[in-house]
Order: sequence, then structure tokens, then C-alpha cells
Amino acid sequence: MGAALVTWELELEAGQTVQFDLMSDDFDAFLILAALGYEEALVDDDGGEGTNARLTFTAIESGVHQLHVTGYGAEASGSYTLRVTPVVLPGGG
Repeated sequence: MGAALVTWELELEAGQTVQFDLMSDDFDAFLILAALGYEEALVDDDGGEGTNARLTFTAIESGVHQLHVTGYGAEASGSYTLRVTPVVLPGGG
């Protein structure tokens, strides 16, 4: 995994579900989520299409979570798109 390109801080409420999509034509996208209440970081390399990364996550604690945008491999640089989408789960109102 390469060095982190950017760290985003996201304020989430407990029970809130979001999907993170990291897309790039320049590098193999890799996401690392340091989530409150989790002992280990959540990671994804190729959960999206091709070499794009995707994480779907439900916060267990309210507060600031850190999402690290990086790439897999030493040459992890270039342009990217990060999309954060709220997810409504069945029965979630």
C-alpha cells in the first residue's frame, strides 16, 4: 500500500450507514477507515468496479471517523473521485 494521499474526517451518528466509493484511473484505489468503536481499521482494495475501492459502513459510535484515501502500490498518486452516499437499510424508515 502506498502513502496516504488524503485523510477526510467525517462526522457520523451512531446507526448511520454510508457507502464510500473511491474511483481513479491513475492508481489502484485503496480505502482505510479508522472508525470509532472498532479495534481495527476497515479496509478495501477492489470492492468497487475494476481497481476501485468501496466500503459500506454502519457507525456504532457518534463522532468523527477518519477515512484515508490512498492507493495500492508505490506509485499511488493522481486524480480520484471520492463519493460518500447515505444508505437507507430495509426497515430503516
